[in-house]
Amino acid sequence: MTSSAKNVSVLNNKNKSILKYFILMFCVINIIFIIIVLVLYNIELSDVENNLMFKDRAVIELEKQSIQRKLSGIFSDLSFLVGLYRERFCCNHKHQSNEYLIFCRTKAIYDQVRFIDKNGMETNRVNYNNGNPYIVAEQKLQSKSQRYYFKDTIRLEFGQMFVSPLDLNIEKGKVELPLKPMIRVGTPVTDPDGNKSGIVILNYLAADIITSITEIAELSNGEAMLVNSDGYWLYCSEKGNEWGFMFSDRKKRKFSMQFTDEWAQISIKNATQFRNSRGIFTSTTVSPFADKIISSNGSAITGGASSKSFGSQSYYWKLISFIPDKVIKAQMSRFSLFNLLWLTAVFIVIAGVILWLLAQSVVNKKLYLFGLRHMANFDELTAIPNRKLFLDRLTQAMKLSVRNRLMLAVLFIDLDGFKQINDLLGHDAGDVVLRETAKRISSTLRKSDTVARFGGDEFTVILQNVETLENAQITAQKILKSLQKPYLLNGREKSVGASIGIALFLDKNDSEDILLKKADEAMYLAKQSGKNIIKTHDDIIFNG
Repeated sequence: MTSSAKNVSVLNNKNKSILKYFILMFCVINIIFIIIVLVLYNIELSDVENNLMFKDRAVIELEKQSIQRKLSGIFSDLSFLVGLYRERFCCNHKHQSNEYLIFCRTKAIYDQVRFIDKNGMETNRVNYNNGNPYIVAEQKLQSKSQRYYFKDTIRLEFGQMFVSPLDLNIEKGKVELPLKPMIRVGTPVTDPDGNKSGIVILNYLAADIITSITEIAELSNGEAMLVNSDGYWLYCSEKGNEWGFMFSDRKKRKFSMQFTDEWAQISIKNATQFRNSRGIFTSTTVSPFADKIISSNGSAITGGASSKSFGSQSYYWKLISFIPDKVIKAQMSRFSLFNLLWLTAVFIVIAGVILWLLAQSVVNKKLYLFGLRHMANFDELTAIPNRKLFLDRLTQAMKLSVRNRLMLAVLFIDLDGFKQINDLLGHDAGDVVLRETAKRISSTLRKSDTVARFGGDEFTVILQNVETLENAQITAQKILKSLQKPYLLNGREKSVGASIGIALFLDKNDSEDILLKKADEAMYLAKQSGKNIIKTHDDIIFNG
């Protein structure tokens, strides 16, 4: 199976698991909900206001989760680019630009992807250009040594990140039109020797966050808002009230001034919901920055420095949903069985979204744990059992052999000429040989048998329920024949071959180590006898 086919198979299995958990939870939750709703409807009309508040809390939480996932993705993308630089791009700026171009086109959420050296000079920059990304020519790269985001980022330690506040993009000292909400995320990078080389910086198109809020808010009866820690609107239905801190004529257009009493409650609580004469207010706090992330107030002036820096607890956003009183009363006046069914449908949609995310979380956790177990028991290169799992299976096979009075054989296989392949053609060619060897050996065995990579170019095999020594030798011959076929390496055929030692488990007092030692000794006798040969431990005794 090819790598892409394996990826598709894994993805399909993952999606099926998510769907299974989702359907189970979705059915259970919604059946319970529908029963409760029908019972309550026969007793008394539901409380519309409570339903509205419940729905708004769910929507606000979804909006928060969506923002957190997007921010987490940005930080992961930045870490990924830092890793690429350290591994592949230190001395190849052209390759780096090409990778940045692919990254920018694929992600479609970054206005610019840049590398700025430690002196503040751009060495690579890709502009998204409204969906038509391109690599900026070398002669058009600029010095950013005086920009606040470079100064604030280059002074950080490796592993720390700088994130600018969410504001509007500034070009030549003026707010760019049309408005372009932006978050700049940067981090220092070091070369393989640990020396600071410069910074990687991403200009994130924050309209991505606002679009997400807008889409999720459609599930609610409320007006969605995003407000910064100073009480200014970053997003609201009245576009003329947004970004008041960026425009001199909008300084007083703040949520905190228009809703003074409400802001007094919202600003001091991490999450809150209340009803007053104006309507229902639901809010939660989003902290965009993790512990290792530093931010500052930035500077709109080219060459200007940030006047202050702050950490994860000092800068936050407030997600707010506001349902005006007139909307609440209109909902109450139209309340009927139809409305009840409609609200039920809304709940099902919201529950479906939440449960889908929960199902993803459960499956991802299971896959993560499975991955850990797989890494602990299987060889990463060949995907067959490693030494640890082989020894576990050998122990069980020996116990089964004693209990059922069956014979067991262990084969110790060492490739011939593998070192020359590595020395002449490189380790990549050696990896190809090891993977192909694992496949060839596996193809000759029964499902009850086990092949493992014991270490380096050594492989071991457990043959269960072996009737005679000749049976084990026949299997060994099949393995040897398959390994003697040429390997296609770098367009050329190369022969490898192998030496195989066989040891039978005849004495129940033999331990796993003794049995393996016997097979290993037989393998060395095979090598000494001319390679591409099969020897048994009885041959050692006979020759001895």
